[in-house]
Amino acid sequence: MRFIGYGNFGQRWVGALKDGAIAPLATAADFYSDLKHWMAVAETAEAGLASGELQLAPAVWEGARVLCVGLNYRKHAAEGGFDIPPYPAMFGRWTRSLVTDGDVVPALEERLDWEAELAVVVGDKLAAVDEETALAGVFGYACFNDISARTYQRHAAQWTAGKNMDRPA
Repeated sequence: MRFIGYGNFGQRWVGALKDGAIAPLATAADFYSDLKHWMAVAETAEAGLASGELQLAPAVWEGARVLCVGLNYRKHAAEGGFDIPPYPAMFGRWTRSLVTDGDVVPALEERLDWEAELAVVVGDKLAAVDEETALAGVFGYACFNDISARTYQRHAAQWTAGKNMDRPA
């Protein structure tokens, strides 16, 4: 099943993509609050929205945590003159920085760099789990175009992963 995000009345929605049309499902926040339910609904939902008539939007809710792993393969690290880090180099992407096809990319400098990435959508709440459990918690995969303003990126170290820990409930 393929899912798509779109904007409607100031909210982000998720729909199921079926033969070029969209079956509306739920707001992005509702969709991700009960993935198994919305997967079942998507199977029988009727596609009534033409994808060309909608404003595409990232299929994530505002405030979702998007964690990225940098220097994740040797050749890429070598291209940037970096050693392979002993632990993954992680950084966050705020949802307001995500764009879809046709959106204007805000430019902080003349030359932006881009990388085609694989996005892994995690569908379960996971913490300190083994590899098998982590893989079982994957909801799906998506293409992701990571755009970087390298001059600004290199003004400081990337501290995102160490500064955004969940507080105790």
